[in-house]
Amino acid sequence: MTEVVCGQFSFAGVLAPKLLTVLPALIIVEALQGIQQEWVRLISHFLIEETRSSEPGSAIMIERLLDLLFVQAIRAWGTKNPSNLGWLSGLKDPSIGRALSAIHAEPARNWTVETLAGLAGLSRSAFSARFSDAVGQPPLTYLAGWRLNLAADQLRSGTFTIGEIASAVGYGSEAALSRAFKTQFGVTPSAFRRSGGI
Repeated sequence: MTEVVCGQFSFAGVLAPKLLTVLPALIIVEALQGIQQEWVRLISHFLIEETRSSEPGSAIMIERLLDLLFVQAIRAWGTKNPSNLGWLSGLKDPSIGRALSAIHAEPARNWTVETLAGLAGLSRSAFSARFSDAVGQPPLTYLAGWRLNLAADQLRSGTFTIGEIASAVGYGSEAALSRAFKTQFGVTPSAFRRSGGI
């Protein structure tokens, strides 16, 4: 007997294209081995069981299991497509991955090439070259773009003031964020918020 499991993902916000632009229209995962195969088997089993269940929390369980299945599919695909994947390629490199994870975890920190290189365990020049090769842009360019994309997503949510957002993403003032934001998005943060982040 064959069982078919279908699911759907929605990606919203300014950061969504960062993921979607590196992925193909279709990912086919074939012949998994070892732990990956076991993960997919178990996740699929529990997913099927939850779809048959009317227990409280089934919808949440299904969402989380689909998230796990998606991550496993990306991992399997990524191992066969090792380059030209932007930040995803960077995460696969252990040294660059440490730096990217640190940037993502603490975007407001006063990062320098030297501190990021130290996390990566590389010299500044080796780190810069390796980061650029893996991610497709220099480390501080990536950091600036990441901060502005986070700011855009926070502006869309409408929860924080522009000054609070500036501080949270690593800009010293609302004016500094506004200048950088307008350069990247073509509008001021206020105009972006008024337009609903479109």
